[in-house]
Amino acid sequence: MIGPCRRYGRRARELMAVFLGLTVILPVIVSSPAAAHARHESTHAHGQASPEKSLGRFDAWQAYVMMQGGQKTCYMVTTKTVQAARWARAQPYIMITHRPVEASTDVFSYNAGTRLDSGRGAAIRVGTTDFDLFAVHDVAWARLVQTDHAIAAALIGKTQPAVPSTVRVTAWPDRAHTAALVDVFDVTGAPAAYHAIGVACGLIQERRAPAHHRHAHRQPVHRAAPHDAALPKS
Repeated sequence: MIGPCRRYGRRARELMAVFLGLTVILPVIVSSPAAAHARHESTHAHGQASPEKSLGRFDAWQAYVMMQGGQKTCYMVTTKTVQAARWARAQPYIMITHRPVEASTDVFSYNAGTRLDSGRGAAIRVGTTDFDLFAVHDVAWARLVQTDHAIAAALIGKTQPAVPSTVRVTAWPDRAHTAALVDVFDVTGAPAAYHAIGVACGLIQERRAPAHHRHAHRQPVHRAAPHDAALPKS
């Protein structure tokens, strides 16, 4: 297995510190467990993070941007499940994160809400394609950067016949159980959410219509003739 330190370099060492016990309870109220996850990771890496700013809700997804040391972290997250394993655990979610300052984009993560078996990891199915993930405590990540990009592309429909409406995550808990956790997430709205975080982090240019197109749908203004112009001439 390719360890996270090989996979992400400096950022991976920070992740390892976070998920292998160097945890910090932040004295802030966040909008979701996923927001706490992103803030926790960013804070540990670079110091105090600013409160996340919502970029909007896009069907099942919520998108956010936060500033950290003058640099942006942008992420999209869905906690909406159409099928979830019945375990006593925290809310599961999936997330895609951009950190341009670290040349880190499309980083996929799945939080199971319970500790996972690092020996068996997890897998996500997007459309007809399966992607393997490795587990660190309660979070599963893609082993390769190329896999991150492939998952993101599949979620927004770039490599699938159609934009998927759900994805299926299978994971194995770190307990004496043989049954796997199976979570099916609603991922409708992924293309719009992905576009929003890409724009917010400067990875995608805002689409703007050319000036002559922006006025193309304006209705012509017809000026009424002066009242006396309609009167017959004597």
